[in-house]
Formats: sequence, C-alpha cells, structure tokens
Amino acid sequence: KHAGAPVVTLVGFKAEQVDFVTANQKIYESSPGVRRAFCDQCGTPLTWEGDGEELGPLVEILISTLDKPEDFKPECHIHHAERISWFETTDNLPRYKVWDDEPPYLSEPAK
Repeated sequence: KHAGAPVVTLVGFKAEQVDFVTANQKIYESSPGVRRAFCDQCGTPLTWEGDGEELGPLVEILISTLDKPEDFKPECHIHHAERISWFETTDNLPRYKVWDDEPPYLSEPAK
C-alpha cells in the first residue's frame, strides 16, 4: 500500500550506513516505530525505516528510486502471504510470511 504497487523491491541497510545527499525527503510515522520517507517535491515513496531487532535500526530503500536499481538483485520475497491473490512471480527465490521467518514457508513459487 505504501507505494501503490503490487510489488515493491527494497534494499536494506543499517541506519548508520545511509546518508541522503539532499534534504528533499519528508518522514511520517505510519505505525508505532515505523517511519516512511517520501520526496517532498514529487511525493515518490523512498524508504521504510524501523527496528531491525538484533541488527538495530534499519533503512530500506525502494530500489526503483536509485540510479542503478539493477545492482540490487532480489534474494527473497517477504510478506508473501499478503500478496494480491492473483499475483505470483516465477522465480525460485524463497518466500517468507514475514521478514524474519526461518525457514521460508515456501522454497519455490506456489503453483
């Protein structure tokens, strides 16, 4: 819902690894402890920011906002059970119900 798209690809970093070079992002708290940044000029969603538990604070950036999104290949699908029922990708990446599930609940795409 954050991006208004059936699929969003994010790349995650520890918060101290991220530094925005412009001050065009605005942040709102979408739920307790979860912040989402967007561009204050055009409204484009930029990040999900929150607690990565043992990893500490995380910043996940929507790769479509990066200059070279192809540099960040997906490694898995998270929140797979929440996808739109008619949408499925055909890759062989593991699927997780939530981001910290172990092991994945599906190891290949649903048929």
